[in-house]
Amino acid sequence: MMLDAIDYVHVYVEDLPAAAQWYQQLLGFQHDEAFADWYAQGGPYVIRSGAASLSLFQRSAVTPGNT
Repeated sequence: MMLDAIDYVHVYVEDLPAAAQWYQQLLGFQHDEAFADWYAQGGPYVIRSGAASLSLFQRSAVTPGNT
């Protein structure tokens, strides 16, 4: 069986804007506008590249846990 997609990996980062920029420059991830309202309400900053999504959480604001 071959892996062909990754859906919503949670990544806790110290500097959210810098992390989003790093993922964009290195791997081509872009902000997923479908989740902009969720981010505005305190949710993660969701980025997408093809069939892979990452939910970036500001480490200082969220304690990492199981999801």
